[in-house]
Amino acid sequence: MVYKWCVVPQCTNTSINSPNKLFVSVPMNPKRRKLWLQLARRDPKGIVIHSNVFMCEDHFDAFHQALTWSEYKKGNTVKYLISCTPNGLVNYVSQGFGGRTSDVTIVENCNFLKGLQQGTCILADRGFKHLEQILHEKGMKLLRPPSVHAVINTNILRILDHVIIIACALINLQDSLIK
Repeated sequence: MVYKWCVVPQCTNTSINSPNKLFVSVPMNPKRRKLWLQLARRDPKGIVIHSNVFMCEDHFDAFHQALTWSEYKKGNTVKYLISCTPNGLVNYVSQGFGGRTSDVTIVENCNFLKGLQQGTCILADRGFKHLEQILHEKGMKLLRPPSVHAVINTNILRILDHVIIIACALINLQDSLIK
């Protein structure tokens, strides 16, 4: 059996004192290895380049990774419902939802529709597959423009809600900032 120790600072787990823990091998690819070690707050220069280095399961959150996994994007993503007025001002931002959450589920579980009046026309991409019936019941109409999506870097999940709010605020202020 190969002796394994967790490379994360202050973690004392080893394959001897924690034999039932899973130890994940840090990638050998130089770019990925450097990123993993930096995320673990280890100086990559302090680790021998071709040595086997491990991180124990305590430093991975499989539950949240599963919630944010998007089969469509083949990666971990976070979704927001962001609404804009016809003149381009952001007028609604939902809280973040895991990438597995359907677009319709996000609409049903945030307060977006409560703030709209009957007769409102909503543009939504093809991901909102069953939204038309919900909107019809509320006296609203659905239009479908071309769609665009972006993959979210899971390393910024802790601050992503703040980043989205700031980005929307900057969009709303752009005219007064550019002048």
